[in-house]
Amino acid sequence: MDYIFGYGSLVSRYSRQHYSKILSGAVVATGKGWCRSWCVSYPDEGATYAGALGDDFGLLNGVLVATDMGEALAERERGYQFTSLHIDDLMVDELLDDEYGIGAHGIDSSELNTSPQD
Repeated sequence: MDYIFGYGSLVSRYSRQHYSKILSGAVVATGKGWCRSWCVSYPDEGATYAGALGDDFGLLNGVLVATDMGEALAERERGYQFTSLHIDDLMVDELLDDEYGIGAHGIDSSELNTSPQD
């Protein structure tokens, strides 16, 4: 099981379930060392989307969700570069939705595969 840290559409339970096939709930978290930026380009769509850039003093509010990197998620997020973060770089705050039973208590990995992105 991987964990993804992000913001934007990952905050919405509907969006996670219907577009990325992520069925787990979300935990409110803050990523240390990141800031939001309009930095992700999808040439096939002619669009630019919000992503995240490294920032030594940055704090990025988002959510942490447990998921396997499935085809639907990989296709939807194809313009983003996934980056491994150490758990010390995340401040886990509170359970956002509990429909699928993930909470801060369920995060026990010493290193999480995360993506500070949409």
